[in-house]
Amino acid sequence: QPLTLVFIQGRGSFLEKNQSFMETFADLGFDTFALDLPGQGASTRLLPGTQRGHVDDFERYIQAIDPVMRDKKNVLLVGVSLGGHLALRV
Repeated sequence: QPLTLVFIQGRGSFLEKNQSFMETFADLGFDTFALDLPGQGASTRLLPGTQRGHVDDFERYIQAIDPVMRDKKNVLLVGVSLGGHLALRV
């Protein structure tokens, strides 16, 4: 079973910014997975009618990441900036 790279990006970032990083790991045989955090990237905004990336509590981010981690096996978790902080909390 291949190792899965789960990538958590920084606040206000977007998946395409890290495409070459993800492609490098895919070329090495990793399954790669990334997600937009709640209120970030292309995800639904938490404050209706605004583009602000607001969150009341970091626990909301952890709750978004937990199901991803449960569904994956042999995970290498990588985060940058806010994603790194969250990776340490998962």
